Amino acid sequence: MSIRLGQSLRQFEMCLGLALGALFLLPPLNSPALSANCPKSIEPIQDQRLGYQDRKDRCEGLLVQPVAASAGIKIIGFHRHIPEYVVPNPDKYVVPEKPILVSVAAASSSQALFVRAISVRHQLYYRMDTTVQSGEVFPWDRKIISDRKILLHPQELMIVACEGPCDKPEPHIFPVSITEDGRQPESRPAIVFSTALDVSHLNLTLTRVSDGKIVRNIDNLDILDGQILPAGKPKFYPLDDIKPAGLYRLKVRAIPRYGANAMDEARAVLAIP
Repeated sequence: MSIRLGQSLRQFEMCLGLALGALFLLPPLNSPALSANCPKSIEPIQDQRLGYQDRKDRCEGLLVQPVAASAGIKIIGFHRHIPEYVVPNPDKYVVPEKPILVSVAAASSSQALFVRAISVRHQLYYRMDTTVQSGEVFPWDRKIISDRKILLHPQELMIVACEGPCDKPEPHIFPVSITEDGRQPESRPAIVFSTALDVSHLNLTLTRVSDGKIVRNIDNLDILDGQILPAGKPKFYPLDDIKPAGLYRLKVRAIPRYGANAMDEARAVLAIP
């Protein structure tokens, strides 16, 4: 009888230990959990409702401020036209029922494209990731982007579509259209980039892939006009005069205001419509 009792106690202790171990592995109750489809490198804020997390058809929400170690220049937007959607009136706040419509232009790929949207509002670290099939429209639910604590305006939203992960050293990217009624405004493509530090010098080179011809080589004076580009401020460069349509290789080099050793550059292959 005592032997059976000892075995039962040991089995109970083992089960209790496994349960406690599993409990310690769980995320804190106030920390949103990332799914297998959300980038693991992102640290969401401690908010179950607004923290960056899986939302079934997308990953979306607020994240912790990243720390910059270099000029950190990034291509954050490739827009076919200025994003167009109505923002709720804060005084008569109602989240619009109609979704924002996201479509990708000039996409020759048959595979799903990775779409990334971020906020460029000062100290609002927001991001949305999803996938869109070429030629299809993604209906973007507005519950998060139109929340009172976020309430992103079109001019504060930068978006880009990539063939494969957008974090590759030289991603292939496509212009994105954002509307709310399905109407396609006149095509005015523009590339958007920003830096993690204040930048005093920028150089932009655009090369046609088909024949290797350099069609743009813009120096610092033409881009910044001798001014400082503040950290986090988006810089637009129009591409509507680039002809013919096709693939172009972009290189943007940035030198920070303080510390030339922190020079950085961004590269991408653009599908210009």
